[in-house]
Amino acid sequence: MTMNKALRLTACLALALQAGAPAALACEPEAMNEQLAELCRVPLEELSTMLSAVKQPPEATAALRSRLEDARNACRDGEFEVGALSFVRLARDIGRLEARTLAALGPAISPVGSAR
Repeated sequence: MTMNKALRLTACLALALQAGAPAALACEPEAMNEQLAELCRVPLEELSTMLSAVKQPPEATAALRSRLEDARNACRDGEFEVGALSFVRLARDIGRLEARTLAALGPAISPVGSAR
């Protein structure tokens, strides 16, 4: 998943969470909470996939995995804003980790669109 896609997911999640409060008044609260939990959880699973693809030793990603689990717990416990904010921060930090991985490869990787 690219960072651009991650940012789009973040925007969608934020909009859904903002729209959720007024919509919850018109719906069954329990069903609405289940839907919001799902909206909170799915982007975190995408981050898990991204994190698995990062070519770093497990100890380098342990803190991120712990934060990802905390975010999942927040979504499960109904703390949707915490889950969404965690998503944004984790997406940023995973992107930075990916960038360091690419930088370590050195000149073998050329920027998109550059002529060699």
